[in-house]
Amino acid sequence: MNLYYASNRHQHGSQLSMARYTTLKPSLSDTDIARAECIHGLAVITNIVPVAFRTVFHVFSNPNVLSRVRKEVEAPAAMEESTTEGTHTRIVDMNRLKDVHFLTAIIQETLRYRARGTGPRMVLEDVTLTGDECEYHIEKDSVVILAHEGIHHSKGVWGDDAEEFVADRFLPGNKTVHNAFRGFGGGANMCPGKAFATAEIAALIAVLAI
Repeated sequence: MNLYYASNRHQHGSQLSMARYTTLKPSLSDTDIARAECIHGLAVITNIVPVAFRTVFHVFSNPNVLSRVRKEVEAPAAMEESTTEGTHTRIVDMNRLKDVHFLTAIIQETLRYRARGTGPRMVLEDVTLTGDECEYHIEKDSVVILAHEGIHHSKGVWGDDAEEFVADRFLPGNKTVHNAFRGFGGGANMCPGKAFATAEIAALIAVLAI
């Protein structure tokens, strides 16, 4: 990526890549922009695209879920409609999609049900972890890998239906263990683009649904 920017190849790249370069150039070096570009590609290709695909599947494979999503995104609170010279236009308002709670809940449940990521953590001091039938002593400077699939499918955390896809699991008012949801990581390493990624997927589903 350093060579890509050093040879000005970005000048002939995609509009999205060029827009990011133009935005970041006043405050970052080409080396740092190259690093950021690598992360963007990883996030989009390995995270956003698969989650969007699976969310589409969970919405459109269930007529009841699709009906609820369609009703929600077609409400005046989420969409504007207008007719000009005989042309009817429907516009999904991105700023309002954050209030489309059922669709947001489906995206979160898709991440819970499908996520296969890991959360590596460096152990800063000796610690002993105890469970119902076991005990683990972990030494300082060890690396612990948190398997998201195991956490997300634990019946002790999510209940007896942990192995099932429950579309309204994350609706406001429903009891969920938020610190056990690792769809966007957690702690200091929480994905900084989680709101943007959620909005992208929500917009895609909204446009397809209407």
